[in-house]
Amino acid sequence: MAGGDELKLLGTWPSPFVARVEIALRLKGLSYEYVEQDLTNKSELLLSSNPVHKKVPVLIHNGKAISESPVILQYVDEAFGGASLLSADPYERAVARFWAAYIDDELITAWVPTILCKTEEEKAEAIKKTLAAMERLEGALKDSSKGKPFFGGETVGLVDVVLGGLNSWMKATEELIGVKIFDPAKTPLLAAWVEHFDELDAVRDVSPDVDGVIKYAKMRQLEAAAGASENCITDDASGRLRSQFPMSSTIYIPYAAPPFSDQAPNYVRSKTHDRSESSSSPSIPAPPPPPPPPPHSVSHSPSRARPPRSKEMAGGDELVLLGTWPSPFVTRVELALGLKGLSYEYVSQDLRNKSELLLSANPVHKKIPVLIHNGRPVCESSVIVQYIEEAFPGDGAALLPADPHDRAVARFWAAYVDDKFVTAWVPTFRGKTEEEKAEGMKQLMAAVETLEGALNDISKGKPFFGGDTVDVVDVALGGMISWVKATEVLAGSKIFDAEKTPLLAAWVERFAELDAAKKVLPDVDGVVEFAKKRIAEAAAAASAN
Repeated sequence: MAGGDELKLLGTWPSPFVARVEIALRLKGLSYEYVEQDLTNKSELLLSSNPVHKKVPVLIHNGKAISESPVILQYVDEAFGGASLLSADPYERAVARFWAAYIDDELITAWVPTILCKTEEEKAEAIKKTLAAMERLEGALKDSSKGKPFFGGETVGLVDVVLGGLNSWMKATEELIGVKIFDPAKTPLLAAWVEHFDELDAVRDVSPDVDGVIKYAKMRQLEAAAGASENCITDDASGRLRSQFPMSSTIYIPYAAPPFSDQAPNYVRSKTHDRSESSSSPSIPAPPPPPPPPPHSVSHSPSRARPPRSKEMAGGDELVLLGTWPSPFVTRVELALGLKGLSYEYVSQDLRNKSELLLSANPVHKKIPVLIHNGRPVCESSVIVQYIEEAFPGDGAALLPADPHDRAVARFWAAYVDDKFVTAWVPTFRGKTEEEKAEGMKQLMAAVETLEGALNDISKGKPFFGGDTVDVVDVALGGMISWVKATEVLAGSKIFDAEKTPLLAAWVERFAELDAAKKVLPDVDGVVEFAKKRIAEAAAAASAN
């Protein structure tokens, strides 16, 4: 074991998500015990180590479990020495997190159906989207690597590990569908990158054998054709398509994003994140500085336009936030800025007539929120909140704890808010049928009960998820408060119920009373009005079609 530390990895052969973690551990020079899991007959160790998702990978460090590959990778980087997977520079870290999330939210979402779709039309569309994602990653590699071998430059970084864990599957997919994914003619940098990466000692030892992956995939295709729901792409309760590989964590194919929120076709980060009609995702690395913002913001809801924020910038730093009312994802960022005591300029965006500023600042997803710090844009609300914490560590209260395991726990639950809570919440008022709405509410209430347990466990009897002070989980869920209250009005159901979830019900009241929250939480009546308008527009569009 690593220097007196006991490391145990629960995985299953040929999971690309487990491969990611193994690559990271080996790059760090860490020894560990690997415990293979049978996901058709889950062990008590797995169920007790990951009671929320019941999936692999799970890393157990001195008896403490960490789940979800994006969370584990950051934990390994922060808890152990050796080569760093993330740069010390906050902006470069934000860019890496963005592209790592892009791989899960866009590439994997597009790729899964290339093997498991039932019709040739679906397969052709999936291949088209996969190749488009690869072309986007080609540009990201060019910008991030600055002519060096890896996304991380001279050394392997987070993005390399996240994409590299998929290499065996991508090569297997090329054989299965007869299409070159790492194409030297179309993506020469990626084609060279995959050869460099796969030659690394840390990678050769753990990458699944491509021929074995091909056999495994063919078996799964047969099971999917036979209707084995655990192995094929199915429609989940949230209304989004989801792919369940028994060999991996769950990856979601996104539900259509609502026009008020902020996430790209990933309502959630991996599995998916974060994601809606206002979206957060850092733009292509090292884009040119955006043009100066217009002197006045334009809101498509002028009667409820957000009051202007101070234009005096934080300690010599220029901060500009592109947002729209009443996006809960924009609200998250404003909460983080407020809790840190940072001043900024707020520039409202009309998402039906997107500005050049927005399109140049977030060319990948073209969505809000975008935080522009001294001319450099950071996108995706979850990425922005972590960036604010890391770029302004001495301002306000810390949004992430100092202890690596506590940070991992906070990141896990912040992602859970997007992956389960937000995903279930959308259909409660946007579902096309009463059955869809009812199923969405059922899933939402289940997520709320899980979050009640999380609050009980990690607050340790204190007011917030972060204990005595607010952290990233409070911010992630707190940005949703106005929308949840509006949904209670629209659906006629209590979501934060004082009888069923007393801790969360009390938490909502405490959080809403914070000065930072009172300044930015959208008016609930206004949100109800906005939601009714959007529901009516959706119904009219459906009727017209």
